[in-house]
Amino acid sequence: MEDRLALCVDIGTTNLKAGVVDKDGNVLSLSRSEIPLERDNDGKAEHNPEVLFAAFVKASKEASKGFEGKISLIIPSSYMFGLVPVDDGLNPLMGIMTLLDLRAKETYEDLLSTIDVNEAYKRTGFAPTFHAPLFKIFWLKQRRREVFDKAKYFLSSKDYIISKLLDKPYTEPSISSATGLMNINTLKWDSYSLNALGIDESRLPEIVPSDEILAELPQKSKELLGLEGDVKLLPGVYDGGAVGIGIGAFEEGVGAINIGTTGMFRVAYPEAILDKEDSMRLQTYYLSLGKWFVGAAINNAGIILRWLRDNIFNVSYDELTNEALKVDTSNLFFLPYITGER
Repeated sequence: MEDRLALCVDIGTTNLKAGVVDKDGNVLSLSRSEIPLERDNDGKAEHNPEVLFAAFVKASKEASKGFEGKISLIIPSSYMFGLVPVDDGLNPLMGIMTLLDLRAKETYEDLLSTIDVNEAYKRTGFAPTFHAPLFKIFWLKQRRREVFDKAKYFLSSKDYIISKLLDKPYTEPSISSATGLMNINTLKWDSYSLNALGIDESRLPEIVPSDEILAELPQKSKELLGLEGDVKLLPGVYDGGAVGIGIGAFEEGVGAINIGTTGMFRVAYPEAILDKEDSMRLQTYYLSLGKWFVGAAINNAGIILRWLRDNIFNVSYDELTNEALKVDTSNLFFLPYITGER
């Protein structure tokens, strides 16, 4: 088993990346592709589930080329705040609402008026923001009732990919921590949040430890990915958590900073720490292996480059750095609240 490898796939908001990694953490191959966002003027920002899964398959096959018989684990990561309702056949009923989707703002205050925000924070560690699946599901209930009623499960983007591979939906605590629906002390779905939505835990995927190897992939999934032999799935953690672990967040005294589509600063700690003040400045998520990831994050980090590229300059990322675009900006002040803030 010494030569067995892991296929790691990061399902980002902007890009999907797949790489083959050995037991020492060496990246042996890498494939990357940009994920298209479907937008409209009403705040919609969705990933097409079929397009996303096709990108997952394509990147996985490209990264695995030459290693097809040596990969024994698939480890996915994904962005927080994604939501897709699926029917009893695990078929998506709409696009995946990404963290950039703004529509839940429409009913945000309505839900806030029915819950005790401080109580919810104490139970879930989650400072209420409309980006959370808690508020997205409420929006579906208020604005897309036919989708809400038909949904068998409400899944994250990673949960959806796992359901496609294993024919059963699973989730893990780091992703669940950002839903506003999981109790950070019990690591189970929280009754207070579920009651606020009028649903029970049967409509959410089973929460399994992020470090627990799940069942072997069905033969059809292995064939789809071009893999051979015994291949199992490890649920992994959310994308920022994976970065944190990778740069040493489990070491004492180490804090993790990451700038991707969003940005974060967090510290892994052996217990859940909440803000003692009502401002709820700390967003406390469960990470893995008895550690909570305590800190804060912003929604508008690297995404502003995409916004500038697509709306101002209409050039490639490489061209954004050219001398021709370096003009005097001393009188320019930019507040990039493009997708709302946490």
